[in-house]
Amino acid sequence: MNNVRITISGLLGIGVSFTLLSSINLYRIKIQPQKYEEEMFAKYDEHNIFIRNSARLP
Repeated sequence: MNNVRITISGLLGIGVSFTLLSSINLYRIKIQPQKYEEEMFAKYDEHNIFIRNSARLP
């Protein structure tokens, strides 16, 4: 019975964590949509991807 409680508590904690992170992300998008759009563009820009891949250690 104790193992079931620990498992349920762990799963609940993980679910709450994902919900909290998603809520924070949605709040950032709603408050500063321009800044979020610029961040996403910079993240997926081909030039920046090339630089990130080149900077990795072999």
